[in-house]
Amino acid sequence: FEFRGLPTSTFDFEFDQFDLRAGKRVKMIRELIREVAGLAPYEKRICELLKVGHDKRALKVAKNKLGTHGRAKKKREDMANQLRKQ
Repeated sequence: FEFRGLPTSTFDFEFDQFDLRAGKRVKMIRELIREVAGLAPYEKRICELLKVGHDKRALKVAKNKLGTHGRAKKKREDMANQLRKQ
């Protein structure tokens, strides 16, 4: 095996989960937008499923819409919190 081209060093980039968290201002703006705009249709469907007690089906709907299991679990939890607030 022969190396070709300019020899380069690897770039180590460590990233912190803390960097991804929203600050106070961003959080406040997102809450305001949520109040004004309301829920998306798929979020309403998730809420309806949670009201009836179909937690697993709600997770499936969220996963199909969002793509990953982790995001779906977070969305289901958010929608459950929305229901508790009402």
